[in-house]
Amino acid sequence: MSGFLTRPLRDAGNEGNPNKVGSFNQLARIGDAIAGDERYLRNATIDVAPTHVLVLPANAKAHRLLGGFIIAAGANVGVLQVVPEDAALAAGQAQVTADGDILFLAADAVTEAEVYYETAEQLPITVDVTVVAGTGVASLVPRAGLRLLSAESLTGGVTGVFTVLARGVLQAGLATTQAALQPDGETVEFLIADAVTSARVTFTPQPGFGPTPESVARKMDATANL
Repeated sequence: MSGFLTRPLRDAGNEGNPNKVGSFNQLARIGDAIAGDERYLRNATIDVAPTHVLVLPANAKAHRLLGGFIIAAGANVGVLQVVPEDAALAAGQAQVTADGDILFLAADAVTEAEVYYETAEQLPITVDVTVVAGTGVASLVPRAGLRLLSAESLTGGVTGVFTVLARGVLQAGLATTQAALQPDGETVEFLIADAVTSARVTFTPQPGFGPTPESVARKMDATANL
């Protein structure tokens, strides 16, 4: 007998058999689980002019800001207050930007802060996409995105790096040189008047869509011969 059983990966991991650790780590995608854990970052190089943004590593953009502390600023040193992405910032507050960085209130003049945040399990993906003429729409299918990190128009009426707006901003809310991930996460939209024909986009993929691995939590409930 081989000694292998068909049971959920969660059970196999809890068993702790050293002969199965390697296989378990690979099947459960433990690397993704660790990468998607809570992050701590203290950074003294906040971009204070003009955006007041703490730029996070390209492979660890924020999906949700949990908290933090303003260490040095013109005003409001102390515990950081977290507000939703679509809220207007007030004193002592910060929020995640559309492209996954941390934005502080300009009037606070923050120069150093520490933040705790969650990032997505999956690493960012960069793809070249075709924009459908007359619609401004580019498809990410078979994948889908959680967050659009960057967009660059390669060909068309307007080219260059575009500003990323919050997910869910529709055509009516776009201005020239802007792009937004749509509500279903499966398309990116550019202003029709910009006549973009091809673009390069970087996004955090939704787990389990197309070739993107499913989420670690869901994977742990899958059965395997271990």
